Amino acid sequence: MATGGDRLDRRALNRATLARQLLLDRVELPVTEAVGRLAGLNAQDLEPPYLTLWARLAGFERDALTRPWRTGRWSGGCCWAAPSTW
Repeated sequence: MATGGDRLDRRALNRATLARQLLLDRVELPVTEAVGRLAGLNAQDLEPPYLTLWARLAGFERDALTRPWRTGRWSGGCCWAAPSTW
């Protein structure tokens, strides 16, 4: 836990939050790590998780999300999660 020191101003806090959510730049991460860092992806149907990851991950391929779901590694539906990262 930080004690004292520099505090983030509003802009720095905003940028840190966007970076944590992978929204500043497309990054090169495996889908499993990205979903874990995002603590799951909430969506109302199957398409938004694909678009969400495509917008965040450089080189994202649809099958990288579909494969773990079909093999039972992740739960899917309206909530996609990677339980191994919890």
